[in-house]
Amino acid sequence: MPQIIQFLIVPYINFRQDFTFDEFQIWQNTPENWKKYLGFDNTVFLERFLDDNGLPLKNRIYIISTNSLDVPYQMWERLIHTLFNLVLGFPNVTADNFYFEIWEWDINSLDEGYIKHDKFSKTIVAPGTKVRVYSDQYVHLNSLISIDPSSNTYDYYQNLFRTDYNSPILRSISYFFKTQYRNMAHFSSLDDIVNYCSAFQTFLEVDDRRDLGKIIAHKLASNFNVEDNTKQKIKDWMDKFYKIRSRYTHGYTISYKELSYNNIRHIDIAYQVFQALLMRQHCFGLEDLIDAPIVDLFDSQENFECLIDLLSKNHAKEHLFNCDEIELKKIRNLFFDVQLNKNTTYVHYENKNRLKRALDTIIYVCGQLCRDYLGDKEKEQEFYIKPLRKVQNILDKNEGFEQKIAKFPQASVDATKSNQTLKEIKVREVIPLGHILEAFGIIVEIYERKIV
Repeated sequence: MPQIIQFLIVPYINFRQDFTFDEFQIWQNTPENWKKYLGFDNTVFLERFLDDNGLPLKNRIYIISTNSLDVPYQMWERLIHTLFNLVLGFPNVTADNFYFEIWEWDINSLDEGYIKHDKFSKTIVAPGTKVRVYSDQYVHLNSLISIDPSSNTYDYYQNLFRTDYNSPILRSISYFFKTQYRNMAHFSSLDDIVNYCSAFQTFLEVDDRRDLGKIIAHKLASNFNVEDNTKQKIKDWMDKFYKIRSRYTHGYTISYKELSYNNIRHIDIAYQVFQALLMRQHCFGLEDLIDAPIVDLFDSQENFECLIDLLSKNHAKEHLFNCDEIELKKIRNLFFDVQLNKNTTYVHYENKNRLKRALDTIIYVCGQLCRDYLGDKEKEQEFYIKPLRKVQNILDKNEGFEQKIAKFPQASVDATKSNQTLKEIKVREVIPLGHILEAFGIIVEIYERKIV
């Protein structure tokens, strides 16, 4: 009687260790491991998988086996996608690396060959068949990853998989996996949008109904503990994102310009938001840290533009010293928001002249602070003035604007680093010098960026 055993080959991921995940054993391709887990050595057969120089990958290959006699394809697939999510973030690891092949054989008739499964057929391959298999150009063969089976994240996903490998979260990860191919021949950016929307809908367990995009947007925003205005931005983005998906799947042409939202690619936003959703499921107590990049993602462009408007308008140099208290509080909050949400990856600004005027305003403000604090013996004993001394050294030199901004302390000096006897310097006792210097550094980074 046939006794069929299945195993899965993962030729392009080096896990660096053997481990188990639920009922599956994940192990390195060595003669010892083949004999340990499956009873015979099959390493010669796997010499078909070659590196870029035509040499067998050998023990860089990993095998996944199980004692179950009949594993549904969907379970194998879900396992690979879950393992991918566990190592997401390691350099050069994309979905392309997680190529896998499912093989089976009758352990009572090994000489009759192996059966390889694909989408349309089964192929019987004799054990001695010589085939040369190279990876495609998007696979990074030297990618090293690490999985910690003792981590809380590992436990969370293993228990989830063990309970129901078709749970909404794991099914959503499968949709997400399809968006992580470098090779656009697998999925284009528009296909990524479709898969991301399916991932969000599945994760949030939204039934098929009318106004689906708006319902997903509302449920998505409610998952984050952020201010109402940020929630509204999340809703606005998701609603637009889903409309692109709907138009594309119904045969409409999508322009290149539509693929971005506030200068950021839609799929880059979707990546950040989806990962934050997943992290919130198992990183308990860290919700604020998880949500902070989402605030950054949706607020940093608007905050930056508001700051530039403030610092580049007429009479901006005097405005910070002469505005009323209500306006000053708004300015303080703006500086705080900009230095808090300072991921300049999400910020674009092409008007170099306005950026230059904004930097000039900050240089002027710092110069005024130097004049007010330096040389006053009482203030020098009361306040932490080291940052202002660095500013003064630059302002005293007869150099051009570009030389000044290149040498300006920016965030390299901790303006809040004072001991118990020294006070922090603030503009009108409201805006910390440290926030001003950090904002200066952010503006410089945008100012020096080449416009593509």
